[in-house]
Amino acid sequence: MAEDTRFRFIEDVELQWLLFTDVARIYLTVAAGDVSHTTNPVKYRAYFHSESKTIWSPQLNLGHLDASTTVTLKLYSSRKILGRKLLGSAQLPVGDMFAPNQKDEPLLLLGRASPAVPTVSLKIVYSSDPQEVVRDLVNNVSRPKAPLAKYSKILDGVVAIKETIDLVTEFNPVAKMAWVIISMGVDILRKQKDADELIVELYETMLLSHKEASGDEFLKCLVVFRPIYDSLLDHTIACAQFIENCAKKNLINRIAKGHFTKESKKMQERFHEIDEKLAWSVTKGSYKLIADQDKLTQIKEAKDSLKPSSIPDPELLNFCLDGTREQVLKSMEDWILKCNGGSLWCTGMAGMGKSSLMATLCKRLGVNSDGNRSQLGCFIRYDRKTYTDTSQLVSTIAYSLCVLDEGIAGAISEAVRIRGLSVSETQDKFRILLREPLASVQLDKRRPIVIIVDGLDECDVTKLEDILKVLAEGFGPNLPFMRLIVSCRPIDCVSRTLLRARAQSNSKLVNICLDDKLYRDQAVDDIQLYIRHRFSEIYSFTRLRDGTDEFRNLCESLQAAEKLSCRAEGLFIWAATVCKFLAIYPFESRIQQLLEAVAPKNALHAMTSLYLTALRAVVSEDPQDTDITSYIRAVLGALIVATVITVEILNDLVFPNDRSANLILAKLGSVVHTNQQGYIHLVHQSFYDFLKDRDRCEEWYIDPASEEQRDLEERINSLPHYNTRSSGVF
Repeated sequence: MAEDTRFRFIEDVELQWLLFTDVARIYLTVAAGDVSHTTNPVKYRAYFHSESKTIWSPQLNLGHLDASTTVTLKLYSSRKILGRKLLGSAQLPVGDMFAPNQKDEPLLLLGRASPAVPTVSLKIVYSSDPQEVVRDLVNNVSRPKAPLAKYSKILDGVVAIKETIDLVTEFNPVAKMAWVIISMGVDILRKQKDADELIVELYETMLLSHKEASGDEFLKCLVVFRPIYDSLLDHTIACAQFIENCAKKNLINRIAKGHFTKESKKMQERFHEIDEKLAWSVTKGSYKLIADQDKLTQIKEAKDSLKPSSIPDPELLNFCLDGTREQVLKSMEDWILKCNGGSLWCTGMAGMGKSSLMATLCKRLGVNSDGNRSQLGCFIRYDRKTYTDTSQLVSTIAYSLCVLDEGIAGAISEAVRIRGLSVSETQDKFRILLREPLASVQLDKRRPIVIIVDGLDECDVTKLEDILKVLAEGFGPNLPFMRLIVSCRPIDCVSRTLLRARAQSNSKLVNICLDDKLYRDQAVDDIQLYIRHRFSEIYSFTRLRDGTDEFRNLCESLQAAEKLSCRAEGLFIWAATVCKFLAIYPFESRIQQLLEAVAPKNALHAMTSLYLTALRAVVSEDPQDTDITSYIRAVLGALIVATVITVEILNDLVFPNDRSANLILAKLGSVVHTNQQGYIHLVHQSFYDFLKDRDRCEEWYIDPASEEQRDLEERINSLPHYNTRSSGVF
């Protein structure tokens, strides 16, 4: 917690009551830190004797003391014979005395008796606004008069007749002695006249400095100038009090107090010092602002050069259902907290829910409820259909880190300025744009920054070897605040990278394999929870449709949710597809088809059986349409060829006459998805793999090398409104 060192100024102290009656004159002492003040003694009259109140106006500047500094107040009775008598005292932290809730509360001073009881009540009028105090003091200080002005003619006359007087005194010893005495008085008057003029000049200087300082509202807001302005305000307070004290002195007192001249000169010099310091600081500040602006321009240019072409809406991500995948997510979060270099790889076959896990982890890391920066440094998702370009992987991570933190942005922009972006090797680019700049930034390793790369297996495998090697090393032990997480299927190049890492004794690569029995067993309960959640939505629909709970009663009697979750083989995509399959056509025939299918031997068999069931069900449910199979094959063939495709394009390619694409897409809703932008794609990578495998998909096999598919590809690419790319960077 920051120390409380705000400005504190005591304006007035009012005596509210006093238990003593045998006192005539009283005075108050105040001490705090290096500041001490004693008021002038005043006559004391109890309120019941007089309506006048006893008030001191010490105008005491306590400065910027820490709130814990002790302030001591003592009230004395002034006695000529027996000396002073302590009437009451109090000690308390200055922060308590100036607390807002104490503004109207009395301050009680305790007597010397034991036990101590309150003997004095004071009311303190104070301010914590230095500008307000200075403004009031300056406005209340009158312009000093020149009290010796009436003596100017005398001084001038003495000078005029000096030669005549010198002639007289040369021959008259008595006159000479008198002239010496008169000359001494004249010199004193002349010096005092000069001193009064200095005070007038000091007053003018004070007004000018205060006026200029009051006008620089912008500079006062800058932290770098705050100490100078505090110094100016403190000095202005002291100067105003000095001038006011001078005005209260009569001529004899001012002559006796010859130090007024010296003090006024010191104060004048101090004003000049502060003005020069402020001017120098403003000059330095201007150069700093220019340098900062240049740095901001450099950072912006670096960001622009690193920025990916487009960024999609993160709302399109699929997250894990609340309460599911908690064990896996906890394992990842534990690694994030404890890791010191290296990387974490989450692997598993298509459909295990890797992307949903990464999206959920991304969401949790991005939550910033405690006021600190987000822990999510970058989230890149690759997809076979929309984003497969790995050449910008490193630069995209660098861009995201620039957006996350200003310090990182400065370091990376400097690397871009010096080295540029011409380096092509992934390892060199990772070192130049990430490792070296990040090593120069001091960040809290207790709040690490996490980089997540999802779906690398859907990119061109011929370009992955170098990238995987770099990602396997992670950011290294010299960057303890960085974390790297990779999520992908265990394709050949990924498996080789993992094997090499395991063979190295110093490797810090950690692998969470969702195919392992531990995670599969954990997934059974999660999948059942997911199916129950989706079934509850289906039950609500059928109740509205039929007016009964017949479908719900059927599913519960068959223990459908429990049996289906056991058939999923740990595949969340299997569960999601089953639920979509039933949601489109929630009837007994479909639930029976799913439960009567041969129990899967493994995860791959589970997906094969499900996709065959879903496609064949569409055909069997519409036996009158003899062309339904060919229409489905045509739609699936177009989706395999096209990177992105819309209903409009699909109608142009497959249904130019009857425009019935929407009808077929509705029947295929469990395996084909249309997003909010209107783009159509296969529900999952596993369905794409299924359609390309002749042995698995049987009558639904689509040969990409067939003449029909090649012709379809040419027609798609020739369409003027066909778009082939988007981005997967978050």
